[in-house]
Amino acid sequence: MKGLGFDFNNLFSFNVGKENGITERQLDSIAPLALKGFRHLLKISKDVRNRRRLGLEWMALPYQGKDTLLEIKRLGQDIAANFSEVIFLGIGGSYLGLKAAQDALGYPYYNEFERVRNGRPRIYFEGNNLDPNTLSVLLSQLDCRSTCVVVISKSGKTLETIATFSVVDDWLKKGLGPSYGRHIVVITDPEVGILRQRLKSLAQGDPLSFRSLPLLQGVGGRFSEFNMGLLHLAILGVDIEEVIAGARQMAQRCLSRNFFKNPALMYAAIMDFLYRKKNKRISIFMPFSETLKSTADWYVQLVAESLGKKYSRKIKTEKDDLEVWLPDTGRVLNVGITPIAARGTNDLHSIHQNNVEGENNKVVTFVRVEG
Repeated sequence: MKGLGFDFNNLFSFNVGKENGITERQLDSIAPLALKGFRHLLKISKDVRNRRRLGLEWMALPYQGKDTLLEIKRLGQDIAANFSEVIFLGIGGSYLGLKAAQDALGYPYYNEFERVRNGRPRIYFEGNNLDPNTLSVLLSQLDCRSTCVVVISKSGKTLETIATFSVVDDWLKKGLGPSYGRHIVVITDPEVGILRQRLKSLAQGDPLSFRSLPLLQGVGGRFSEFNMGLLHLAILGVDIEEVIAGARQMAQRCLSRNFFKNPALMYAAIMDFLYRKKNKRISIFMPFSETLKSTADWYVQLVAESLGKKYSRKIKTEKDDLEVWLPDTGRVLNVGITPIAARGTNDLHSIHQNNVEGENNKVVTFVRVEG
């Protein structure tokens, strides 16, 4: 991928000493085990049934078809043409992924200046906490006639999102009457769940009311930006086909079976080794770009929810080589590196004091944008 580089040098002992870094011999020793696990992941992920039941369907998101992208793009264009404000209700990846993408791909101060937005709607995020103050102020300043609400929840039971939606739903009903459903878009499970059942009962007779997109089976919330997040990008005016093409290009790079040419595999293997063998218990992600600060926040969720585990895992193989992953409650581990979001250069004047002079138990990943 042109313009993308990953410099591992300061993870090695020749730069930071044997006490803190990995040696070339140690790297050679962990490569076979990392590749073994990687090859197994590739094997089981070939079967869509495995991907869905094990939460690996995110691996297929860069390969979505043109018809799927076109449907999302059309809905996004329709919303952008007919509304001045859009409120996204979601939490976890349904908020952090969207915020990271908007800050990285959109313009700074997007909501403040119409020329920056190029006439597109202002974007607001709610449903990611239970503090009523922000929502009440927001609704008091918006006109429901020009506002669209996008609700994102796979099950329809997410407490923060659904509690917020109940307030917004009532606000729209009171202000718009029977046509309020035309101001609501739902992204949820394609078949089951509270929101899906409500859609089936309310959307009848009016194709423009309670429109929806599916949250794909087997895609966990933290990995779903290229699923539920594409509508948000389309509303912003971002070319989602170009975004998916970039994701596909990066996916191909990270499918390399050459350990030393696969940046994701090599980074994961080295970070795991430093965690287990060198007492590097904290991972700080520090972009030197204001537009990537939200990416650091998303990184925290990705790492914490993926690696923080109380129990070991049991792996069972059923017929047709389908796997089942279960927590081994008899083996308590309590493991997981602690991720922290930071921002350069601001945090050079705060947390970085501790990074440099505090306990030597951290790995700091610096990110910069060139050009």
